[in-house]
Amino acid sequence: MYPRQWKRFDPEHRSALADMAGATTGISCGDAARMHRRSLPFYDAAYLIRIRDPGWERRPGFGLFFLHCDDTLHWLDGRSNAIHAVNASAPIRLNDWNVLEYLRFFAYFVRGASGHAFLILQSGDDPAMPARTSPAARAIIDSLVYPPRVEGRAENGDYVCRAVVLHGGDLYDTEFGVAPNGETIMRGDRHLAQLPFKPVAPLR
Repeated sequence: MYPRQWKRFDPEHRSALADMAGATTGISCGDAARMHRRSLPFYDAAYLIRIRDPGWERRPGFGLFFLHCDDTLHWLDGRSNAIHAVNASAPIRLNDWNVLEYLRFFAYFVRGASGHAFLILQSGDDPAMPARTSPAARAIIDSLVYPPRVEGRAENGDYVCRAVVLHGGDLYDTEFGVAPNGETIMRGDRHLAQLPFKPVAPLR
């Protein structure tokens, strides 16, 4: 998620961040922890934090993610509570140009019972895809994936969006409703294909 546009935390801020992250999650950060932050186009007063530590004995790909708003860390642990809290306090500002970016963010960080991310694919070469995807799987993906799009507004004001979603090892053509306050629902989906891999990106 978000392979670019991250900025490293300055050394003088690392200790305070490690303490806040540990108090929030109960997970300690070592001296080798990599700490970065980046802005998000739908928040003026909040930003995304990522922490990865090679010393954590967890599944491959594990990282801690937070939204920082009003001097508070909100842990993105797979539940929607943190996002909705920041949406109300930052507040969120959605428009025709950033709603798809918000949808991609929300779908990635809000998990179902399986713990798998809902990955909204941009193209067959999406960074979310494993580097060693087989040629056969790549051909399937290339034939089915299209760029996410906004199809209009519903009568209640929700943005109606459509995208191809990878969840676990399955591809779905999915329609979403995104309210101006960030509330997001799946309006419907159609199964497209099953792939021979499941991207790994645990949050807790």
